[in-house]
Amino acid sequence: MSLDSSSVDLPRILIKGQTRALNSFSELGINIAKSNAAIRLASNFGSMADKLFMSEDLCLINFMSKSRATEDAAKRSRFWLGRMYNKFSGCIADYVELSGAVLGGAYRYLEDPNKKCVDFSEDYLLRRDVASDLLKRFEREAKKNGLLK
Repeated sequence: MSLDSSSVDLPRILIKGQTRALNSFSELGINIAKSNAAIRLASNFGSMADKLFMSEDLCLINFMSKSRATEDAAKRSRFWLGRMYNKFSGCIADYVELSGAVLGGAYRYLEDPNKKCVDFSEDYLLRRDVASDLLKRFEREAKKNGLLK
C-alpha cells in the first residue's frame, strides 16, 4: 500500500487529539451528546470496556474494520465530494484510528517489543501504510496459529 508523495512526511503514529486537531461535525455532535449525563456515563462505560483487555480475535476484527474504513475514506478523498463527506463525518484518510487495547493486543499477539510502549487508555492514529503492514503481519500469524482461516 502506498500513500501519495505528500503523505510520506506524516508521522508513523500519533496519539489522537494531542498532535492533530480532528474537527468535524461528528465530533461536535459527540460533544453535544456528552453534555447529557446519562449519555456521558454510557459513553464512559463503553470507552472503559474498549480500553481494557481485548481478546486476539476481537483485536483482529476491530483492526480489520478500522483499516477498511480508512481505505474507504482514502478512496473517497480523491474527489472533492468525498473529501467533504470525510470532513463532515470525521473520517481520516491518512490514519487508522485504533484504541490502545486493539493496538496493544496486536503487538501482544505478534510478541512485538512495541507492546510495552502502548498505553491502553489512549487512542492512536497509525499511518495507513504502517497499519497495513502491521495488519498483514497480524493476519499471517493468525492464519499460522489457526485463529484465522
